[in-house]
Amino acid sequence: MDKIENAVQTPKQGSVFISVIAWVFIIIAGFLAVMGVMESIVFSVMFPISYVAVPMDHMKNAVLDPATLKHISHTMTFAAICFAVVNLILLATSIGLFKRMKLARIFFIVFMAVGIIFSLILIVFLGIAWRGMSAHPAGQSIAHMHLIDLFSIFAMSCSIIICVLFAWIIKRLASKDIRQEFTENE
Repeated sequence: MDKIENAVQTPKQGSVFISVIAWVFIIIAGFLAVMGVMESIVFSVMFPISYVAVPMDHMKNAVLDPATLKHISHTMTFAAICFAVVNLILLATSIGLFKRMKLARIFFIVFMAVGIIFSLILIVFLGIAWRGMSAHPAGQSIAHMHLIDLFSIFAMSCSIIICVLFAWIIKRLASKDIRQEFTENE
């Protein structure tokens, strides 16, 4: 009888941290994946390349020629497909994290690290753009310049907060107790 009781033990509950992080990213990645798929469909159906590629008589005096419009259409469609694929991979990784899969934990850490890198690039880009805009205020009102300054400060603050949050998540996922939780399920 003891053998039967030992064989049918209830599985150990995982940490609440992993469950919460997994569910938050399942919801976010699921929403973004649906949005990316819909964008891909919209760009493919509403802006087909065949319509853009045909030069039209009224396009002779346009700022953008048909070849440029074709390139923009290709780029938008490609970006939407990439966005959908990345979010589908993040969704699968989040589900794997919820199931306590070791490889999913590693992929999730990589996603967080890439998020930190992109946020740091955004901070640098905004700093360069901010400096460039404030150096050439010709023709812009003071209120407009203050609005640009506020937007840049807000975007930089959000990027810093995301970096700190993702670094904290990486630190927690790399901790010994969390790693042990993932190795027990293998």
